[in-house]
Amino acid sequence: MTNSAIAKNIMELKTVERNIVKGIANGFTNKEIAKILGLKTGTVGNYVSRILHKIGLQHRTQIAIFALQNGGRSEAEYSR
Repeated sequence: MTNSAIAKNIMELKTVERNIVKGIANGFTNKEIAKILGLKTGTVGNYVSRILHKIGLQHRTQIAIFALQNGGRSEAEYSR
């Protein structure tokens, strides 16, 4: 899948899914993302699986790499 296709698919994600992508790009675990977003860890894991399917990637590292290369990291929303 091309970067432009992945970018298009990311833009079509729900707000919560885009926030999870930002959390992944910032290096957070599912547990940390869940705490920040007020979700259960299992729910975040389910979202990650759906995100991977929707954008056509195979693992969360690919999400992080793509997001970092394309400005998907947001310090304002996530801090340790």
